[in-house]
Amino acid sequence: IALPLFLIRLGVVLCCFSRLMPSLIFAAVPVCLAVMMLILIRYGYVRLAGSVPLVIIWGVCTLSIVSMGSMRLPALTNGYLLIIVSAGLMLGGEAAIGFAALTIVTVLGLAMAETAGKLPGFALSISPKVAWAVQSLQLTFTAGLMFLASRSLQHAFAQQAASHQALQAITVSLEQQVAER
Repeated sequence: IALPLFLIRLGVVLCCFSRLMPSLIFAAVPVCLAVMMLILIRYGYVRLAGSVPLVIIWGVCTLSIVSMGSMRLPALTNGYLLIIVSAGLMLGGEAAIGFAALTIVTVLGLAMAETAGKLPGFALSISPKVAWAVQSLQLTFTAGLMFLASRSLQHAFAQQAASHQALQAITVSLEQQVAER
């Protein structure tokens, strides 16, 4: 009920203040997506809620490549790598494989479209500093995700080792009790 009311109010505000429309839409879209994700989580669709930001980022990368006219921009194509790594860490290996397959098909389609001249001409000039900044940001996020995954695995192995030691102690205790009888 709250989401439709919010959207109606937003529509009224946008009609009344058309000059503010881009700013309000820019602010409202993430809020709507967050509310949608919270609703999905509330009803138990956690994996679906986790996939929403990945699908959105995938769409932004794809639309950026289409609008810029070339898939040869490493900053954009490396965004796909970040999505695949994020999917694997947040949703599991199957999701990573799914996003990888989706990306392979998408990049193939973009390559065919660029070869056929269906994409607009590549008119954007990116300075080396901007390219470096974007690449550095993507590499930092990827390294951060890998760090979190590694730390989680180390924690899981430590818990498993502690459980194994406790189980061995219980086994020794039970063997002693059986031997005493």
